[in-house]
Amino acid sequence: MNMHNSGVPGGYIGLGDAYEKVFRQLERADELAAAIAPDKWQLASDSPKSHADQLALTAYDDARDRVADTMGQAIVDSELDVYYTDPKTGSPMLCVDRDVFARHASAVPGFGLTNYVDSNGRPVPEPALRHGFIVYLASKQFKKWLAKIVSSNRTRPVSPRDLLSAYLEHVNQITPAGHSSLSDDRAAMHKQFPGASITRSRVEALRRKHAPKEWSAPGTRKGTRG
Repeated sequence: MNMHNSGVPGGYIGLGDAYEKVFRQLERADELAAAIAPDKWQLASDSPKSHADQLALTAYDDARDRVADTMGQAIVDSELDVYYTDPKTGSPMLCVDRDVFARHASAVPGFGLTNYVDSNGRPVPEPALRHGFIVYLASKQFKKWLAKIVSSNRTRPVSPRDLLSAYLEHVNQITPAGHSSLSDDRAAMHKQFPGASITRSRVEALRRKHAPKEWSAPGTRKGTRG
């Protein structure tokens, strides 16, 4: 059996590699990462963080957790099968305990899924533990599932939580001297959720509650952004 350098057999894709593909396709991965300053990546680090830093980090972690939860549930529902290599035969073996992937999917905020799990099924950064396993998905099954998820994601309703998170991020990205009109706000939300139905009234409600008062002040020039 042909094996990649990663220890994943030919015709399969590492669980963590698959997770990163889903993250890039379902979430605005590059935009979320770009909003975080290089020295602010760890919430628990000693580097001081502004409210904007905290929002950016939380938005990034929430996006990764959504993907981990989606994949974890797909594994539980048998839409995705996870394999490991039998140490005796060298052949792929189906992981019987599917629930373990859902239980640990987003246990650590923003960590996501990896190519490796420990003996308890918890994702780990690398196969450093003596009794860890490399885990992977069948490439054909994964591609079929991803195509279905991407298609349904374009038309799924946007939850109040996701819309609020996206709007707060939008507000945060505009400098104090900048401005975003209602039209700008709506365009930003549609850009973040392509194909989703987001009504004018939902954006107006968010704007009234969370936009800076200056954006609605009389005489404010419309459509200018910092």
